[in-house]
Amino acid sequence: MKIKMNKELTLRMPPQSYQQLKMLSKTDDNYKYFVQYYFKYYVKYPSKIPSNLPATAYDEIMKARMYDWLHVKNLSPPQVVKELERTGVAESNAYYIARYYKMWSEEQQRLSKADTDFFLKKYVWKN
Repeated sequence: MKIKMNKELTLRMPPQSYQQLKMLSKTDDNYKYFVQYYFKYYVKYPSKIPSNLPATAYDEIMKARMYDWLHVKNLSPPQVVKELERTGVAESNAYYIARYYKMWSEEQQRLSKADTDFFLKKYVWKN
């Protein structure tokens, strides 16, 4: 099942609708593969997100996209705005742009502090 889902993702085949996904039992063996495929598809192809998704599902997809932008693609906030403009949803996602900016600035501060600590330990405070 996992191989089939990855093949469908590569071929840009849309996942099962949200209603069908809701009907699957969480104890079903393939449930986790359907859920992973569902989120991977909508993270990778944001313009295909259906308009009838519940707010919680949309929020989870946007969290996954922000994580992908921050930790995988290393995008800055202006690049994220351009990414959202390409899909045509930048105006309606001002909340997520602000949230991403906050995540990005915290990550930059953390990385800067780590670099400073490394420099101090290695070159200044030789113990």
